[in-house]
Amino acid sequence: MSKAEPKKVQSQEEILWDQTVRLLSHGIEPQRISAELVQQKWTAEAAGEFVEQARKYVEEFKASPEGKAERRRRMLVEMQVGILWLGGGILLAMLMQFWPRSEMLPFIAGFALIYGLYEIYASRKRHAS
Repeated sequence: MSKAEPKKVQSQEEILWDQTVRLLSHGIEPQRISAELVQQKWTAEAAGEFVEQARKYVEEFKASPEGKAERRRRMLVEMQVGILWLGGGILLAMLMQFWPRSEMLPFIAGFALIYGLYEIYASRKRHAS
């Protein structure tokens, strides 16, 4: 029987740092994040400096080999989702041959095809930089 590892407890600053880095990596503007910190009783200077440090960290991570590998991995996952939607749309389009009187099947197949193509395009566009 193996011992359970103790749960790592994060401090409030570590949690805030992780959330700020996540928001910045998803494209939220630094001014918006610092304005939110000011609303949470931070001074404007401290909030601006904190967000600027997090922004620099995100930029350095994106330029690093690990950051590039992470972006590439996320893009491939998003492209796989698009391919699955596209495959589902093609399958439904083939099923329309067996159920020609179905009223909803053409709409569902069309949506799946369009969404699959969009997801593939969007994943490449999101991770182009």
